[in-house]
Amino acid sequence: MIPFLILKEDLSSIPCLLSIFSLPSLHQVFTSSLKPNENLMDSEDYKVASIILWGQKPKKTEMLTVFGSVKPYRHRLDFSEFQCIVTHKMRSLPMEYNIALLFNLIDEEDKHFITLADLLKVFGQHFPAVSQQILKEIFTHLDSNHTGRLHFSKFCAFLKK
Repeated sequence: MIPFLILKEDLSSIPCLLSIFSLPSLHQVFTSSLKPNENLMDSEDYKVASIILWGQKPKKTEMLTVFGSVKPYRHRLDFSEFQCIVTHKMRSLPMEYNIALLFNLIDEEDKHFITLADLLKVFGQHFPAVSQQILKEIFTHLDSNHTGRLHFSKFCAFLKK
């Protein structure tokens, strides 16, 4: 049971997952949302970034919060401000949503399950402090039917314990 506790301790940052392990991707979202030859994000750019990140436009209340809290005289965000906003939003989302993001990161091929190889690859890149032996033990424990596949329901149940 100890390996499970070690893994959970290493994953305590799941609520801000996007900003921690995917900073280059977040920067790519930021830059691809900007108008040509711009370095700062306006409200229209933010809407584009929101669609890329969450699949929907932000609500009016979110727009007022974001652009009302950032130096009102310029109404534009630089990358660090955008990163803070995304991190805050990630922390306010339900745990299941953040677990789904992690699962989808591991399931790069969109197979709707993860394999031990998938798990080792992603954790090696983003959570190197977690040993491969611990990951193997956890995967073996969760893969109770010995298919070599771990579906979201078991993955989610484990991380929510």
